[in-house]
Amino acid sequence: MSAASLAYAGEISPTSTLCDRDSFDASPKLSGEASPSGPLSHLAEWFQRSRTSSKTRSSEPASPTRRSPSASPAPVSVISRRPLGYAASVYGPALRCLGAGTNGVVSLHCPSGDDSNRLAVKRLVIPSAVLQSTNRAQRYVRQVLHEASLTRTFDHPNVIANYDYFQEDDGVFYSVMDYCPLDLFTLVQGGNLGLAEVRCYFAQLVHGLYYLHVQRRVAHRDLKLDNVCITSDGVVKVIDFGCATTSHPKYDPQQQYTSAILATGTCGSDTYMAPELFAAGPNGGVTVYDARKVDVWALAIIYIAMCTKHFPWDRATLADPNFALFTSHPRPILQRMLPHQPEVVPILAHMLALNPNERPSVPSVMATPWFQSIQVCQPGLCVYHTHEVPADLSSAA
Repeated sequence: MSAASLAYAGEISPTSTLCDRDSFDASPKLSGEASPSGPLSHLAEWFQRSRTSSKTRSSEPASPTRRSPSASPAPVSVISRRPLGYAASVYGPALRCLGAGTNGVVSLHCPSGDDSNRLAVKRLVIPSAVLQSTNRAQRYVRQVLHEASLTRTFDHPNVIANYDYFQEDDGVFYSVMDYCPLDLFTLVQGGNLGLAEVRCYFAQLVHGLYYLHVQRRVAHRDLKLDNVCITSDGVVKVIDFGCATTSHPKYDPQQQYTSAILATGTCGSDTYMAPELFAAGPNGGVTVYDARKVDVWALAIIYIAMCTKHFPWDRATLADPNFALFTSHPRPILQRMLPHQPEVVPILAHMLALNPNERPSVPSVMATPWFQSIQVCQPGLCVYHTHEVPADLSSAA
């Protein structure tokens, strides 16, 4: 099959998220309790008994203030217990739904009716099946604790700011974060991005990932257009750290002497997932991989999708004809996808290396002359080009 016969994987479309986090256990173990079957309040009681055995929660109300960027990941007490109706009383009623998925519903709120102070509040939906299993309930709560502990310490203009995590008395968890009008998927699908805008968004995303990989030692593992939000003035915000993993010694002392962020298990969305995530380990065992290199692969897919409005393939497996063709002729295929950007083809080919050990790190991507040439707008200051974030698209997001 020749490069000329390449058929793109179709129009850009939403992708489902698969996240098998059974093997990741960075947060503190919770003591065994009876299975929380029944209403959510039972899970709330079980959660409270589990966490108060090691920490006493603060009685002070939470406020949307940022932590020091040098602070260590916070303990489990970052999630406070609040009375029923706390979310509406403090952050105001939900004005409209911003999005919904398997893990929760995100709504727009304006505390005190101040339209200039918009916040997004995510209501974490607990799958009914979780309530029927002690192990699954424990794992679910550990995941919520882990995500809260990580994100409350983040402080970077290209990473979403999370201000408050709490659980109301009925057992429902809430996360309060910055509001962004729409995600990059919606903007790419419905907008008409120029090359300068595409590269600016890409560079901002890389800067955010540099902060996560190098300064926070966190890998996202579910990078995709849907998990990159855009503010009204064109600032990129990486969101959704439900699949994130870390080599921070606070959580994983065994990794503190290595730069790699090792992980196992399938996590992410098919279209963006690196080939090693689809492969079995030695003798059919568990695959251990560097999660940073998985993020680098997803970065390249995001760039291609932004430029072409197509995904290059559905799955990075040889069963996918487009990916199989790419493995035989990587650079010619990339040149066909991006005929007017010959300078970026070598970098993307490097980022999409089948062997993850051959992929560059994020700092290496940033050091390339091509990346250094990108004109990147600063938060609130677009001096190089215009970022248009259409209001009609945001209302449909």
